[in-house]
Amino acid sequence: MSQLKLEEFIPQQAPLRLQVANFLRDSILTGNLKPGERIVERSLARSLGVGQATVREALQVLEHEGLIFKKTNTASFVTQLSAEQVSEMVEIRLELEPKAFVLAHRRRTSAHLDELHSVVSRIEEGVGTNDYYQVTRDDLAFHQKVWRIARNQTLERILWQLCAPLFPYLMVLLSVSQSPLKERVKSHQILMDALAGTDEENVIQAARDHISNSWYRFLPPEE
Repeated sequence: MSQLKLEEFIPQQAPLRLQVANFLRDSILTGNLKPGERIVERSLARSLGVGQATVREALQVLEHEGLIFKKTNTASFVTQLSAEQVSEMVEIRLELEPKAFVLAHRRRTSAHLDELHSVVSRIEEGVGTNDYYQVTRDDLAFHQKVWRIARNQTLERILWQLCAPLFPYLMVLLSVSQSPLKERVKSHQILMDALAGTDEENVIQAARDHISNSWYRFLPPEE
């Protein structure tokens, strides 16, 4: 396991498990913990001066966020997806998510658009503070709202299964590479304009462009 900057771990008022979770999340997003790296609970607990149960609870928080995965009866690892896995997931998402956007376009109300606009505003706030965690979390929240507006539970469930590992991994890629975040506001505003408009083909194209632009620049070129 990488040598973390343990002097930065300063106990605060929040529950200890959340303090450790925040510390580990920051370590992942700054690249101190690399994708695929193993996290040994006992060693980490000793380094941080906390109980192993606290570390285990913190890892559960990050596992729920998708930043950590645990192999059955083995150690925890920082989430890592191969280029092939990402390509396969994005390929399926490109086929399915535009359908969700079309259904949401047909069924949206002014209240729904207001809710989505509020999420875009939060994304913009995160961009303003260069907060990769907030931006990616609200990015996913935007898409989840669209899926719910579409009112197709089967499609929503499939998209969640696809995106649950993708968004956290994107968060890591953006953070470690220090990629500029401004395009994420612009991209979501284009989606908002399409959803508020009347042209379904524009909705489909906006959704496909958004997905492609978010991912394909991180993939190696095809041979």
